[in-house]
Parts: sequence; structure tokens; C-alpha cells
Amino acid sequence: MWIKNWFNELENGLDKIAQIKPIYIYKDNEGLKKYKGIVEWKKDPNGTVEHHFFKHHYPCLSFTVISNTGNYISFFSEFAKEHVWQLTREMYK
Repeated sequence: MWIKNWFNELENGLDKIAQIKPIYIYKDNEGLKKYKGIVEWKKDPNGTVEHHFFKHHYPCLSFTVISNTGNYISFFSEFAKEHVWQLTREMYK
């Protein structure tokens, strides 16, 4: 299944770059059925992540890379795993 491979490659790349593992967070679970058994999603019931990192709602996947010093970069919209790796390299220099 391509979705499982995509997430495995994403996680393996992040482990090699910065020895980190992503946390997958959702506001509501609409559209998450295709990830069942592939990604462990964590509910953000109070919208804390959205409030801090995504000031404007976007209906697709987005991501934030947070450095160990607290700096961060957020990206809104669908994305390639290579983009996540690139921004992670920048944040973990």
C-alpha cells in the first residue's frame, strides 16, 4: 500500500536527519479512515496545535517542524516528504 510506504519513508528519513519521530495530530477525524493501521493519530480536542501553529484553517494535511530550541516552521497544504526532510535539516543545523 503506497500510503504505508510513504509514511514509513517519511519516518525513516526524519530518524536519519534528526533522530525524531513525527506526531500526527487531528482536529476531527473526517478523512482519516484511509490511515487506519498505518498512522497513529492523536486528537487535539482543544485545538491547541491549530491555535499555535495554524492560524488559518486549511482542509488538507499540513505540518510543522519544531526545533529543540523551540523555533518552528509551519507549512500549509499537501507536501512531499522531501519537503519535510529539507525543513527538518534547516531546523536541526
